[in-house]
Amino acid sequence: MTLSEMFTEYFIKRNIITKEKEDIFVYGFQLIISTLSSMTAILLLSCFANLTYGILFLFFFMPIRGCVGGYHANTFEKCFLYTSLCFPATMIISAIMQHMNLMPVAYLFLIFGYLILILKAPCRNIHNPLSEKAIAKNKLYTRILLLIYGGILLITFFTNPALSLVGANTLNLVTFLFIIEKNN
Repeated sequence: MTLSEMFTEYFIKRNIITKEKEDIFVYGFQLIISTLSSMTAILLLSCFANLTYGILFLFFFMPIRGCVGGYHANTFEKCFLYTSLCFPATMIISAIMQHMNLMPVAYLFLIFGYLILILKAPCRNIHNPLSEKAIAKNKLYTRILLLIYGGILLITFFTNPALSLVGANTLNLVTFLFIIEKNN
């Protein structure tokens, strides 16, 4: 029995949820456990590099991914692995770009990414169909988040360019995952 099934069974035995909603709650607990596991792994990995970068990555990655959508792994294990590997990949790419003075390239990609996300997000997925109301809400949230992130990136560009680059490349990653799913 999985942890999500154990949690669900606990709620059923306590008459908090009905047996008819078991599948929904198992899936919900799987999502929560998977997300918290990935966040924990990223924060632990960031302890070896820079905790601030890990926090920034999560702050930029998680909320907008929820609004924008994009590529999703077909199992929770793969989702955990891919999400956890996105952080070190972003860190390595950012370090290489900074070392090779390629920061303008990251910001050029970011400008195109902003345009793509503003015009095309959210991603429609057959496994997670959204109502027209949810699509409109996600589009609005995406635009608000992009404004907030843009302000943060602008400030950090002048105060801490390395931090700004990690934020920019995190958003570039979100755009990349969006494009992959959009072209699937």
